[in-house]
Amino acid sequence: MARCFCGCGRKIAFSWRPINTSGKRVSKELAAWELRNRIIREQAPDTSRRNIETFIADGVGLRDSLIEIVHGEADPSSFDADTMRAWLQFSWKTRRELGV
Repeated sequence: MARCFCGCGRKIAFSWRPINTSGKRVSKELAAWELRNRIIREQAPDTSRRNIETFIADGVGLRDSLIEIVHGEADPSSFDADTMRAWLQFSWKTRRELGV
């Protein structure tokens, strides 16, 4: 049985694996952006920094929502999977372009 992507150690039922996998993907992207954001804070203009910080905050919100669903604290139907997919696609594309 799989374990929760957040690291809490909870066992995840087979039916929850797709959501758990999505949580892993979002978490991985956030880790890459948070590392990149440390560098950008020192080098980028304020506008770029604010845009990146907003983007990261959006990802944190997605990750937190996925954690709530996997932990049984929120209804999966309340989650907007299209928004998550768009966020992930933009993240992958932009990180490729930036060489991150």
